[in-house]
Amino acid sequence: MTTAFAAAADGDLLASFRAQPFGCLLAIATAATAVVAGFVAMTGSAVGGHLVRAVTPRIGWCILAFAMTAWLYKIAVVRGFLP
Repeated sequence: MTTAFAAAADGDLLASFRAQPFGCLLAIATAATAVVAGFVAMTGSAVGGHLVRAVTPRIGWCILAFAMTAWLYKIAVVRGFLP
């Protein structure tokens, strides 16, 4: 996932996704979290709390399913099943 984070930090989301799809998603989520945290820190807004409450168990399961799918994708690429 380090390669995915580095590519995302350089702005190359396609290379980030190719390196590790879940790593790309995590890099984007990390950047978004930093922006929201900065906004909350500067304004005292409650938007951060609203976003945390918006993460339901269903969303958690979807994230877990995407993580497992990305892991299987990476295994298939390393084993040579995919280009």
